[in-house]
Amino acid sequence: MDKEFKNIDEEYSYYSKLYYEKFGRKAFIANPGGTKEKTIEAIKKSLEANKDLLGEIFSPDKDNLY
Repeated sequence: MDKEFKNIDEEYSYYSKLYYEKFGRKAFIANPGGTKEKTIEAIKKSLEANKDLLGEIFSPDKDNLY
């Protein structure tokens, strides 16, 4: 699943597209303190688990709001 990217924007775009194709939802960068890097890692975990985990990863102490 890993491939070479020229920059973080290209990598984020690639993984966001995969996420959308798999789960039918747009990926989001959690605020405050969210980064594209953290979101990419969360997307990778979701894809590997074959389950939409972004809400659980970004808000583990809250009911899954996402």
